[in-house]
Amino acid sequence: DIEFDAKDLLFIRIDRRKKLSLTFLLKAMGMDNEEILNYFYDHAEIIIENSTNASIPYNFEDLKGELSFDLIDAATNKVLLEKGERLTNRHNRSFTEKGLERILVPFDEINGKFFAKDIFNKETGEIFAEAGEEINEAKIEILTKASINKFDIIIINDKVGPYVRNTLQIENNTTRAES
Repeated sequence: DIEFDAKDLLFIRIDRRKKLSLTFLLKAMGMDNEEILNYFYDHAEIIIENSTNASIPYNFEDLKGELSFDLIDAATNKVLLEKGERLTNRHNRSFTEKGLERILVPFDEINGKFFAKDIFNKETGEIFAEAGEEINEAKIEILTKASINKFDIIIINDKVGPYVRNTLQIENNTTRAES
């Protein structure tokens, strides 16, 4: 059986016995943290464009309604809608017809999202960020200093919740052998 606990973490019970974290089962089957996140979540590529903005894929479902930042086309740096304006279906049709693919957002908009893959220096082995780790200003600063300006995040929204990622964070360092 797979069940949620009071903190919305996922657990398994085999033959109604002891409750184990779902990540124990997944890791015992040979999956690592990155593979677990890849299986349960879609990704979006983030590109750090300058010292204050990053570009993200344009997604009407995540943005519709009143905007908390200026909607800027990443390709042309043209302001499409200003902060506080409402993004409507009519705007979306117009943007889609014009081929809008990526928009610029302030770093505040990506803070609190989660890395989809481990980010590390291939030569030295230095780890900058691990899959499932939360993005914050310090992480962005570390990545820009290391000249890493592209990375993937997992997409969490109204349709796909953070349950697997949150469960994974509790058992983050568990190995396959321990599982």
